[in-house]
Amino acid sequence: MDRDWARLGSALRAAREDLGLGQLQVAERIGVKRGALRNVERGEISRVTPTVREYARIVGWTEASIDAVLTGGEPTREAAVPPDGEVTALVDSPEELPLRIKAALAGGGPVLDTAVINLPGEDGED
Repeated sequence: MDRDWARLGSALRAAREDLGLGQLQVAERIGVKRGALRNVERGEISRVTPTVREYARIVGWTEASIDAVLTGGEPTREAAVPPDGEVTALVDSPEELPLRIKAALAGGGPVLDTAVINLPGEDGED
C-alpha cells in the first residue's frame, strides 16, 4: 500500500495553521529545528518518526490519524496541546455534547448527574 507523505505533511501543516501555531512554535515544543518540521510538512520523509508523532499530538490528532492520512483517510482529532502543555478536548460541534453539558453551558439552572450502583457487600451479598 502506498503512503502519501506529502498528503500527511500538508494535513499537519493545515492543522497547525488552524490552531494559529507557527512552524517555529511547534518545532520548539517538539525540540527540533524548524528545518525538520519543514521537511515533514513538505512530505520529504519516508517513515513515521517521533517528531511526526509529537507533531500529530500537538495538533490534536489521535495516534491512528497518521496512518489514516497516509493511506488517504482523514485525521481524527482528540485534543490539541496548547503552549502551556494543558490538554483541552476539542469538540467539532455542540451537537456532539451530552445533554447535561449542553444544559450547563446554556445556564438553564443546576444540572444533576446521578447514577446508582450496587456495591458488593452492601445488602449482605457478596
